[in-house]
Amino acid sequence: MDIFSILIFVLPLALLWFFLVLPQQRRQKEHRALLSGIEPGDEVMTTAGLYGRVVELSDDNMYLQVAPGVELKFARGAIARKVAGGQVEPDEDDEDDELDDDDEVGELDEVDETPDTKENDDR
Repeated sequence: MDIFSILIFVLPLALLWFFLVLPQQRRQKEHRALLSGIEPGDEVMTTAGLYGRVVELSDDNMYLQVAPGVELKFARGAIARKVAGGQVEPDEDDEDDELDDDDEVGELDEVDETPDTKENDDR
């Protein structure tokens, strides 16, 4: 019975280690490898979902160019993944979203700016 009581304590700890700790360590190792392989010119996505091209790297920070002439400073650990195909292409529908000078913009109807002052006595 002595071995059985030891297994009752050891087995749950071993299962927790196997299912929780080891996968997290593997993800951390992969992320460190990703960060060490980033170089200026790489297209990356941050953990916030922002795409940009790495312009400059330091030990703790990086500068991403997100648009021509727009560089943002991020913590180096904020890189979620490297984008394989380089620059992300816009959808075909996005081109029609912009207004030309010839496009007409409808006028807004008048808005009633008087506040609704009815009081609810059922409180």
